[in-house]
Amino acid sequence: GASGFLGRHALAARVDRYDVVAMVGRRGLPDSLAGRCVRLVAGDIRDASAVRDALTGVTAVCHLAARVPARHDDPLEAEPCVRANAIATLDLARLSNAVGVRRFVYAAAGTVYAASEGPARETDAVYPAERATYYLASKLLGEMYVEHLRQACGFPAVSLRISSIYGP
Repeated sequence: GASGFLGRHALAARVDRYDVVAMVGRRGLPDSLAGRCVRLVAGDIRDASAVRDALTGVTAVCHLAARVPARHDDPLEAEPCVRANAIATLDLARLSNAVGVRRFVYAAAGTVYAASEGPARETDAVYPAERATYYLASKLLGEMYVEHLRQACGFPAVSLRISSIYGP
């Protein structure tokens, strides 16, 4: 997800400190960022061969890729969101674990929490049925898969429930 909004900004903040292998989608990266990466892998998060290529020699993964539908209220988005945001996350996490990745960070969705009067806390209930159901449910399912691998296999993973991503 290096070429997405969050990915470009996270990459810019870390590319001078770490040797970065960036997996990019259709948009690609600006030359100013692309030239500072050790390696670029063009491909889709759902393409196992591109994912295997991206993981070659990698010790940490920052998974920022996501399918964000144009219309959050369209039930036809449920399946593509689950494929990209849950199944592809599971596949990436499993492959990462198999090749010995030492740290896996998953950008989950902070807006999965149930509506409340105050700020959400990590222990608050999740209930994404009120808004962006198909997208949020798929991101939560991806988080559940990552957490299961963490608990069942000792996979060194953490999910960050990031909310209100905007601006430069």
